[in-house]
Amino acid sequence: MIEAFLICAIAISIVGGVATPMARIIFSTYKEERKRLESGGEPIFPQTYIHPEAFEQISPPPKSSVQREREVNHSQN
Repeated sequence: MIEAFLICAIAISIVGGVATPMARIIFSTYKEERKRLESGGEPIFPQTYIHPEAFEQISPPPKSSVQREREVNHSQN
């Protein structure tokens, strides 16, 4: 029982030792990118930023089934 506890404690400490620096890097990168975008700069990671013009090119959402049924029923009459 104590061996299992020690194994779990060691595994948690290893995972925590790796996850903490990675989280720090991710959050600091996000913070820098956010500041750059808010100040009007170009993004370093363009795949994480959607230009407002992209929203204009998105097709309208699909119609709900109720709207579709009304159109089908109306066209059949």
